[in-house]
Amino acid sequence: MSDQVRPDEDKVYVSLDLGSESMAAYYEDLSGNGEMVYLQTRAATLLGQSTIVAAAQEIDYLTEELNGRRKQSPRLRNRISLRDDRQPQQLDETHANLLFQDKASYEQSLFSYFHTVTGWPPNENILPNPKILFQHQIKAILPRVRSNDGRNVNLSPETLIKHLILQVLQNFVLKSNELKDIES
Repeated sequence: MSDQVRPDEDKVYVSLDLGSESMAAYYEDLSGNGEMVYLQTRAATLLGQSTIVAAAQEIDYLTEELNGRRKQSPRLRNRISLRDDRQPQQLDETHANLLFQDKASYEQSLFSYFHTVTGWPPNENILPNPKILFQHQIKAILPRVRSNDGRNVNLSPETLIKHLILQVLQNFVLKSNELKDIES
């Protein structure tokens, strides 16, 4: 056998669940090793906060109880909101492929993934579950969202879900501590 690594040996499969209360991501490599991805680990950086903040400014992390102790969940609370007055009227593919390097690049996204305890709900433009886009709520949300030039946003549910999924995969799954060293 050669010392070269076969391309298939580096493959990782990711499963993303856009649940009603949370998002979860799980990865597994070809040998069957896998685990949950901690989707909330970059919240403080992307909100421009230090890890030590005043109680009123704490990030609204999703937590879970394990053996009687509360700890940060690997899942991401599905409290995603649309940013009003921040986006162009139409979205191109660069938005779907945004890489969140810091607070400034994160704020270029149409979606706000993280909120502080006192900052939720941010306003009436809430997207509590991306699946609801295909139900009743999208008709109530989008007409109120304004573009950066003051016009109504003209986005389809399909575009929003595609961009949301790609941003979650690229920024919270593939850039996670668990997968950041794997070539994508």
